[in-house]
Amino acid sequence: MRLRKVLRSTIPQALIGVGVGIAFRASLDPVSPRDTVFYVETGLHGAIIGVGIGLANLAFQTFIAPRLRRASLLVEILAWSIAILVAIGVLFVASTYLVYGASSAAGLMPVLPVVLGVTFGVALVAAFFARISRLLGTRLLLDLLTGSYQRPQIERRIVLFLDLAGSTTLAEQFGEARIQKLIARFFADIDDAFADAGAEVLGYVGDGVILAWRAADRVRNGRPAEGLMAARRAISVLSDRYLAEFGLVPEFRAGVHLGDVSVGEIGGRRRQISLFGDTMNVAARLQGEAKSVPSGWIASAAYVAEAALPAGLQARDLGALSLRGRVVPVAAYALDPA
Repeated sequence: MRLRKVLRSTIPQALIGVGVGIAFRASLDPVSPRDTVFYVETGLHGAIIGVGIGLANLAFQTFIAPRLRRASLLVEILAWSIAILVAIGVLFVASTYLVYGASSAAGLMPVLPVVLGVTFGVALVAAFFARISRLLGTRLLLDLLTGSYQRPQIERRIVLFLDLAGSTTLAEQFGEARIQKLIARFFADIDDAFADAGAEVLGYVGDGVILAWRAADRVRNGRPAEGLMAARRAISVLSDRYLAEFGLVPEFRAGVHLGDVSVGEIGGRRRQISLFGDTMNVAARLQGEAKSVPSGWIASAAYVAEAALPAGLQARDLGALSLRGRVVPVAAYALDPA
């Protein structure tokens, strides 16, 4: 597990734990003086539990959740809730004895069943919303909840269209059920690569996916390219499994563009936030042209000019491409792994 993931999972939990630890002890012990020792002990108690929960959640998502991808949503939620419940029970007992000592800890043990009961209920709710957040994307979920795009807004976005190469031919060979299984497996296996790169999933269309990022500085604008590299590494690591199950290692094509889009909320009972405009069309057309380059990845000059490409990836000038449906050619680059 990378250090960035560990810190991202533990630092917020630790800070929340400090506040919860102080509030928890204060509610049980209203007479103890609120001195430095009180705040250090209670804060440390909560921080240990918070960090432990963060690590337990990270371990679950890394090692157990991938094995539950084919399980139902209910099974995944229950498994996550039980894992967090066990972690909190162990952490609560261990940290209480560590921070307060045996004599003081004995007085806190009677409240353990209440703590675990409340924890399990909270964990169930948290697991449900975490799953919804994973399905929609955290940023997208917040935008829908707050109604940020009920009125369309013009924003600069990086858009990446990606699809499984040769899927039409594969569908003829495999049949509908088996090609669907391959596509589902492929997108599940590259999901973490783009999630770590900060992508928002706009939607899956057949054998393709549309991803987006908010345009920022050159370093952060390089995240789509980092996601492509990470996705290729993920598939390479799993190549033996793909060969054994499907007789091939999947390859993918991608088109990347940066530009202005209109962002707005659409739909009635089922709402979603959609991006509209020429930027979307260009990215889609670049993906279609990507079959002509060895790497299968093409980016517009507009993107390459504003993105710091990761080490191991080179931009090769393709000149101005005439894209289907557009009068004006688009300057583009092939993204070639070194």
